[in-house]
Amino acid sequence: LVVDFFAHSGTTLIAGERLGRKVFTFDIDPVFAEITIRRLERFRKTGKTGWQWRNPFPEIELNEGKGTKWI
Repeated sequence: LVVDFFAHSGTTLIAGERLGRKVFTFDIDPVFAEITIRRLERFRKTGKTGWQWRNPFPEIELNEGKGTKWI
């Protein structure tokens, strides 16, 4: 059992999914909660785990340039 109180981009959730673990994750920011949900859905459909150096969902405003980094 894995509990992650800071989901952000959902990396822990994806790792747990890949390892067959039961994962509960939360995030206070609705933008990151949406990103986590979409990332998990994408992983389940395609097997792709993520992105690098760009906004994976351009329709969601992420306040780029105001402290948000994609690494």
